[in-house]
Amino acid sequence: MVNNMILLGDIHGDWNYLQKIINKNPNKTIICLGDFGYWPNTEIWPPNIVSATAPIYFIDGNHENFWAMKDNDLLGWEKPKNIRGNIYYLSRGLTFNLEDKNILCCGGGESVDRVYRTIGENWFPEESISYTDTQKCIDKVENEQIDLVITHVAPSCFKIETEINLYPISKSPSENNLSYLAEAILNYQEKMPQWFFAHYHQSARGKFVLNGKTINWVGLGIGEVYHV
Repeated sequence: MVNNMILLGDIHGDWNYLQKIINKNPNKTIICLGDFGYWPNTEIWPPNIVSATAPIYFIDGNHENFWAMKDNDLLGWEKPKNIRGNIYYLSRGLTFNLEDKNILCCGGGESVDRVYRTIGENWFPEESISYTDTQKCIDKVENEQIDLVITHVAPSCFKIETEINLYPISKSPSENNLSYLAEAILNYQEKMPQWFFAHYHQSARGKFVLNGKTINWVGLGIGEVYHV
């Protein structure tokens, strides 16, 4: 079976790089795992140079303009929300089917450098995964079989620091909230989905094992391409 889906690490609005990925994989659907580069009214938006025949999806990271996303009615949709051309945003708690895989989406996560940023300019409190976001995801896990989970940050229970060199900081609220989602998956899913994230800009693979059940996870490096 031919794999027609690509998961992509953070690109931070580097449309030239995205176009190179498209050119190498012209008929493959791309899903960026956050920090796509949604910054309207700046020099990096819109991505006019991007030309593709297949859809391009993205979840939010911690470096998007969330106030502009709200103003432009992108948040909270239960289906992929078209932005322009064939570019679509995937809201937190959304599930959708692609290549016969049911995919659960939950972007967001804390900026480690937020104390040096300015609210409303280059930092937005909406970057954090809320209790409501988490519950939306858990509701889907309780009622649907999930094949892939795509997030920006990783659950704290994954203990990814054993595989990735992290800053010496405590676990963020978003990472802790995703741990509740991981627990729900272990409790409600008959078959464990694979979990992907990208926030840490490092390529890594690992397993979360609890009570005899295993969730395999993949961390993508910045701009890393992963064929699903």
